[in-house]
This record gives sequence, structure tokens and C-alpha cells, in this order.
Amino acid sequence: MKIRRLRLHLSRSRGMRLVALSVVTILAAQIIVSVIGAIVADRGNRDAAEDTYSYIGELMNERVGNFVDNAADTVTGVVQEIERDGVMPNTDALTRMLADRVSRENSVSALFVGHLDGAMTMLVEQRTGFLRLDIVLGIDGAPTLITRTQLTASLDVRSSLTEASEYDLLERPWFERAMTSVTVAWTEPYISARTGDVAVSPVEAIAIDGKIEAVLGAELDIDRLALLLDNIPIGDEARAFILTSDGRVVAAPSGRRDVLRDAVGGSTEVPEGGAIGLPSIAPPPGAPVLEGDHVRLVRQLDSATGVDWELHLEARAKDLTPGLYRTQIGTYVMTALSVLVLVASVMLLVRLWRPVRVMRDRASTDALTGLANRYELQRRGRALVATSAEDGADVLVLALDLDNLKSVNDSFGHEAGDAVIKAVGRVLLDSVRVRDVAARLGGDEFVVVMRLDSRASAAEVARRLRDDAARAVAGAHRGGVLAGVTAGFTTSADSGYDLKAMVSDADTALMAGKRVEKGRTYGPDCAPQDLEPADILPGN
Repeated sequence: MKIRRLRLHLSRSRGMRLVALSVVTILAAQIIVSVIGAIVADRGNRDAAEDTYSYIGELMNERVGNFVDNAADTVTGVVQEIERDGVMPNTDALTRMLADRVSRENSVSALFVGHLDGAMTMLVEQRTGFLRLDIVLGIDGAPTLITRTQLTASLDVRSSLTEASEYDLLERPWFERAMTSVTVAWTEPYISARTGDVAVSPVEAIAIDGKIEAVLGAELDIDRLALLLDNIPIGDEARAFILTSDGRVVAAPSGRRDVLRDAVGGSTEVPEGGAIGLPSIAPPPGAPVLEGDHVRLVRQLDSATGVDWELHLEARAKDLTPGLYRTQIGTYVMTALSVLVLVASVMLLVRLWRPVRVMRDRASTDALTGLANRYELQRRGRALVATSAEDGADVLVLALDLDNLKSVNDSFGHEAGDAVIKAVGRVLLDSVRVRDVAARLGGDEFVVVMRLDSRASAAEVARRLRDDAARAVAGAHRGGVLAGVTAGFTTSADSGYDLKAMVSDADTALMAGKRVEKGRTYGPDCAPQDLEPADILPGN
């Protein structure tokens, strides 16, 4: 037995080394492909093409346009949901509605609803939950009150604080913009009263029965937009900015966000591009312009987005992607090498898959019956018991033992005995579900661990399994009539959710029962389960 275990251990180690070697080989091949691709790309950069940079401009233009469209669609979706209901939701319902939308849409950081009486509710997404701002406009000289409520991700209240403010919803640019537009509209960039940073919002009026009841808007997530501007595939020093057509800054990449905040400096005016280091004279929208060792490009966003923004791109000329011809050559070379690596990897994995699978099966199954072995019984059985304990489900453990197997071996040979054992294994495999465990512990000892359904009787299930096993033994070989099957069982209700204790108790019931009469099924009290005698079988 020790020699067998040692061989199995060495076999597993050898298999793992082969798998590790294959992974290293694949990675090394990928690295080689990457290096070759980089060399080809570096040589091609000397002939940077104008159409390549134009393509990058179109790509970034499309990404920003999609980002903007998603924010506008979010606002329209909420407005349509409220208008479809035909009534303004209360605070709790509105909070749930806004939380669902703002958590699903990455392009907005906050949603807010402003009422015609100056009241407002805003929900801001945060890292671990939400911040809700409830604003009530003061009457007859009373101050405006802002209540800041911290909410968990499940909208439970963490804390709440109310303070006075001079905020006037009715004078905010986004409110005024929505009241003068019949569809979703975009505000000009403004300074957010909440963050003190540049903000821009899609807004739309909420009309119920043809009458405007409120205004809904969203804060474009400028931080996520900055990350989008960072992701320019043309070198580390490439930069992208979004400006209005008259030169005011809407968004800057992450590396320039602090500069933009400093340019705002507590002012209520949105800074122009020159305040954050952009050239005072920008090239007209259109083709790229080479200025020294830099290339600059200005692209107008699609008018369908509803904004009059321009995308400003800057990059070093040597960082541009290769010209079309060399790009194609490099792509062909890298593609061909990648295909070769892929084919070789697949062939290698196919050759390794069967041995690894065989080793895995041998390590967890009984070679004669295909049932789980003792180790697999412990691993899967404990998991099944633990899961059942969490769910409050009952677990049945059944121990089976073949009676008079020695007589079968002595009279008809060990092949007959093996046939009987295999027959029991087939029955158990067919009788248990995928989530249950049937195992052979060695010799003629078998164990079944089953999760019982709520209406199932443990005694009936145990007796059925023993009866099925007894039929299989009788029909497996002409010598099978000399043998029989005795079973003992217990449940988690009797033995607790402990696999070791349950197996021990089931085995105790089996052994005690055999001393009374073989060929029966015995429960935790070691009493035979004589429910419905099976006349064709030895025992009940």
C-alpha cells in the first residue's frame, strides 16, 4: 500500500511538472512573439502615417460620444419610467430608482431630481454605498436646509446630518436649461456646488399629464471620463482633452486633473484651455498638424450627441503607430506566429489532458467499481454535510456490507467475487444523484452519503438502496445467490452534521444488525426496517 501511494504521489508530481513546463513554454513563446512584434513596430514608427493618427482621433471621438450618449440615455430612461407610472415617486422609491440606475451606468456619478418648489433629491454613488442629498428651500427668510444621508449599498441609513445652505436650485444652470427644453439637453460646463469641480449635465423635464412636475439630471462622471482620455493607444506621452467650441475645459486626463482643479480655484467660472497648459491657438478641426516633434489633432464630436465639444489630441510623432504598409506586414508576422503558438499549445495540451485526467480519476476513484475512494468520500462528503448543515437539510449515511462474500470466492473464484462487487458499484452509481457520494472503502464495504429531500423517509431510501444492491448481487453471477447485503444507516438528525460520526454510527448499526440477522436494513436504534417486505430478496 505504501509503495502504491508513493508511486501515485510521484505520478502526480510528474504530471504537475509537465503542466508547469507547458505553461512556461507557452508564455515564453508569447514573449518571443511580443518582442518580435515590438521590433517590427519600432522600425515602422519611422514612417508614421497621417491616416493612423486620424484613425486614433476617430476612435477616441467614438468612445467619448458613446460615453456621452450613455449618460443622456440614463436620464431619458428615468424620466420615461416616472412618466409611465404617472406620478412622482416618494423619497424611498425615488432613492431605489436612482440607485439602480446610477450603479449600473458608469458614465454618470450622480442623479438628481429638482422640483418646481426648489426642493431637490440627489443620489451620489460612492465606493461603499451612496450619499443622498435632500434640499428644502427656505420660506419667508428661512435658510435652505441640506440633509446629507450616508447609505449602504443596500440603501440602509448609516448616518444623517442637516445643515443650512445658500443653495438655490431655481438658479442652477441645469435647472434653467431643462425648463427651456422639450427633450434631453446638455448644460454648458459649470462649477458643481457639491464638488467645486467642473461639471456638465444632461437634463430633461418630467411631465405628467402634459404638465412639468420636476426636472431630472445627471452629473457626467468626469473622473471616469478622465480615465477614458488616459487610454490613448499611441504612447505614454499622448494627451487628450475635451473643450467646448469656445475653448472652455470640459475634461482633462487624470494627470492634469489637479491642474484643472487649481485653475478653478474656488471660482464659479469654467477655465479655458490655456489655464491648464494647452496652446492658445489650436489647429482647426480636421487633419493632423505636425508641430516640431509633436502631432496635434482636433476633432468635433458628432452633433448627434447634443454637445458642441471638441476632442484635442497631442502625441509625439515617434510614438505614432506604424504606417499602413508596415503595420500590415507586422500584423501578418505576429498573426502567423500567434497561430503557430496557438496550434502548438493546443496540441501539447491535448496530449497532456488525458494523462492528467487519468491521474486525477485514479486519485479519487476506486479502480474496481468506479465509486469514490476513501479520500474522495472524506472530501466530497464533508462538503455535502457542511452545505446541508447551512441549509438545514437532513443527510443520510448508509453503510453496506456484503454477506458471505468469502463463500462466493471459495466456491466460484475471485472473479465471481469481483463481479458481485462491481454489480453493487453499478447500482450505487445509478441510484445516487450527482451531488451525493457513493464510495467503496475497500473489500466488501460501501458507504453512501445522501442529502435527503424534505419529504423523503431515511428508512425508505436506505431500504431501497439495500434492496437494489441485493438484487444486483443475486443477478451478478450464479454464485451471487450465496451472498447477501446488510445495511446500517443514520441521519444527521440522529448523529449530527459530522461525517466521521455519521459513518461510525451507520457502521455500528450495520455490525449490530448482522449479529441479529443478516440481509436486513438497520436504523440508528439497530432495529430492522421492516416496512414493506420484499419476498424475492433474502431479508428485509
